[in-house]
Amino acid sequence: MRIAMFADCYHPIVNGVTTSIQLQLQALTQAGHHVRLFAPAVPGYQDSEPWVRRFSSVQFPLYPEERVSLPIPLGHLREALAFNPDVVHLHTPFNVGALGWLVAARLGRPRVFTHHTLFEEYLHYVPLPPEVLRPVAVGLCRFFWNTSVVVVAPSRQVGLRQFEQGLRRPLQVIPTGVDVESFQGGDPRLPREELGLNPKDPVLLYMGRLAREKSLDFLLEALALALARPSAPGLRLLLVGDGPHRPMLQQRAEALGLEGTVLFLGYRTRADLKHYLAASTLFVFASQTETQGLVLLEAQSAGVPVLAVRASGCTEAVASGRSGFLVEPGDLRAFTESLLQMVSDRELRSRLAEGALAQAQAFSISSMGARMLEVYQQAVGRALTEGPGSGTSNPMMFRE
Repeated sequence: MRIAMFADCYHPIVNGVTTSIQLQLQALTQAGHHVRLFAPAVPGYQDSEPWVRRFSSVQFPLYPEERVSLPIPLGHLREALAFNPDVVHLHTPFNVGALGWLVAARLGRPRVFTHHTLFEEYLHYVPLPPEVLRPVAVGLCRFFWNTSVVVVAPSRQVGLRQFEQGLRRPLQVIPTGVDVESFQGGDPRLPREELGLNPKDPVLLYMGRLAREKSLDFLLEALALALARPSAPGLRLLLVGDGPHRPMLQQRAEALGLEGTVLFLGYRTRADLKHYLAASTLFVFASQTETQGLVLLEAQSAGVPVLAVRASGCTEAVASGRSGFLVEPGDLRAFTESLLQMVSDRELRSRLAEGALAQAQAFSISSMGARMLEVYQQAVGRALTEGPGSGTSNPMMFRE
């Protein structure tokens, strides 16, 4: 099968969308399918994957890590048409997604759309009133959903939210697969020696963007509350990643007296993440805006128990009580109590570590790739009977 994908971000940008797309491409190419990915160019970055094509881009002024693509060079659009895909897979409702939408329309090919991001939860990056932007963001997504033959959600909670917001197309829930083995076999001594940590000190780890919507202030407050206990162990919190909220987080850490306790490490190579996971006692996460919580599965792949909030994307990634614990959003005291319990109870932590690995193994790349191929085949089949320009009158279908 020939699949053309269109996305607004890819390497070297580090986030869950990039990881999801990369794993899909890996699964599809290994199965012998032909793919092309069209994404924004990033100055100074050279692709090693032969199926990637880059449009010229400019920096998004409100979020410097993101790029806005231009339909240049036109040769890439001509190549997309000449590639003559069986199906067009859109990973964004913005400008690159619009280009993919037009390619599908021009060729009369079915569209598949994956809803990676709860865009209405990211409106704080745009200096306009949320009550104005929210219906615009939801309406734009709804247009892409309802003009696709099949829509993919990475979790059931996201799918339910889409139906509430007006989705009228068949929906498939397909979590992003995880390469479990790539997060195993890390050397815990490497990060601890690098950072001068005592081998016996409990280490809390967060991996991801340092952004407002990740609720990292909550993690800092929980850490400060835990350290206020007379019997609290010598906790350290490692923040692996970077983002626009880093200066504010550093100021907050200083205000809470956490200098030297919270370590801002910036980005690390994907190959090195297994070492930080191996050196960690717990993986901590407070975001309430995830579509899947892929990083939680990556942590569990290394057998690291997770402490997170009960929110979108987390409830399906973590088996609370078996691979970690989930607490109610905003409940700082419950989060802190769970943190101290998990750190101090070695037997509990050992049991959760076994459960974490079992939880991650249920989300394999091969399984995800096979299910995505089924979606493409379903899209082609439905397009033959309905036509590629999907309407909104077909009955909904919710499959997992």
